[in-house]
Amino acid sequence: VVVLVAGVMVVGSFGPRPGQVFIERSFYGTHRVIALPPLFIELTHGTTTHGRQFYDYVTQQPSRPEEPLTYYHRTGPLGDVIDAIERRPRRFALVGMGAASTAAYLDASTGGSYFEIDPTVIRLANDSPYFSYLPAARARGAAVEIVQGDARLTLAGHAGEPFDLIVLDAFSGDAIPVHLLTLEAMRGYAKKLAPDGVVAIHISNRYLDLRPIVARLGAELGWAVLIRGDNDRSAPGKLPSLWVAMGPAGPSLEALRAREGWTDLA
Repeated sequence: VVVLVAGVMVVGSFGPRPGQVFIERSFYGTHRVIALPPLFIELTHGTTTHGRQFYDYVTQQPSRPEEPLTYYHRTGPLGDVIDAIERRPRRFALVGMGAASTAAYLDASTGGSYFEIDPTVIRLANDSPYFSYLPAARARGAAVEIVQGDARLTLAGHAGEPFDLIVLDAFSGDAIPVHLLTLEAMRGYAKKLAPDGVVAIHISNRYLDLRPIVARLGAELGWAVLIRGDNDRSAPGKLPSLWVAMGPAGPSLEALRAREGWTDLA
């Protein structure tokens, strides 16, 4: 068994898994890239899937980077949120990177700022042979920046125009970094939100029911809070997910409320 310092390759003690093509332990946990032939390649952190992409096992290249999979599928809740926002979002704040699946929604008319604390995740999404969502978005002309650090602090200090959409998707294993879901943190996001902007929160979790927490946060802020659970697995590569959309009452949330599956979270 060989164990090296955190942040470099680790072999042995964490054990290989079927299809594993990469493993690295950083300060924030163990990241694995898993081959799922014949169609996919997947990034995991602990027991949680952090992204999946189509993969061509003939050319040994990631493929179809315009199709976000797992929890970010275009037919899922996040796709609804992006479609419903009035005048389509032009500036995204994306807290938590994973495989950068959300970059599939970015193009030449949009800008995305990723706020990610883990340098291993940044490297896998931005400069590895396994995932191409982020390089493909840049090739389409999307303005993408990566801000490394604690998202609550780096987002608060971020300069520039307000964001039309703030996506909170910062899993840590099977938990949620709770400091990102405090009232103080939400008030900070509110300061960075454009008029009629939306905060979308991915609250899928095996052990914690976060619905009462986000409902209370919305009530404290005087915001509308909508929720949609999606258990559809019919599309290739899609996974069930539970998302909350919240923000000041306005056309975007009203349009979302009219869509199938969305209900108010009291």
